[in-house]
Amino acid sequence: MTKKSRQQFVILSAELKENTSHDNELRTMLLETMLKSCEFKYHKAQGNFYNNAENSFFVNVNTSEDVLTLQDFAFKNFDQTSILYSDCNGQAYLEHLEGNCERLGTIKEYPIDKIKYLDNYTIINNKAYSTETIKDRVYCEYL
Repeated sequence: MTKKSRQQFVILSAELKENTSHDNELRTMLLETMLKSCEFKYHKAQGNFYNNAENSFFVNVNTSEDVLTLQDFAFKNFDQTSILYSDCNGQAYLEHLEGNCERLGTIKEYPIDKIKYLDNYTIINNKAYSTETIKDRVYCEYL
């Protein structure tokens, strides 16, 4: 029996923590325009990256070219240092500006009331998601 593959996706933001909320709003609108012009399927999301809240986008990808396009958007247009990529096996990776890639674990849904214990998460359609490592699993079992 073959394992069902998952939809690949990227989570990215145009915001920078040092910017004003107005500047970040403009950057987010520009990124959304770019996603639409390339006909990406996406969802708006609320992200938290190392305890910095940010507007983000959850973008479906089908090819490595899609991922490279989104990396270009993030790194070249919005001065981001990383994007999150999840492959067809549900494995999440932090793709860094410098070209290195950090494996984070699997993407898991978390109860909204538990995300306050997580450093990084994304909320899409009132559901919270984060990567799950062994450390996270043990910690969250006791919450």
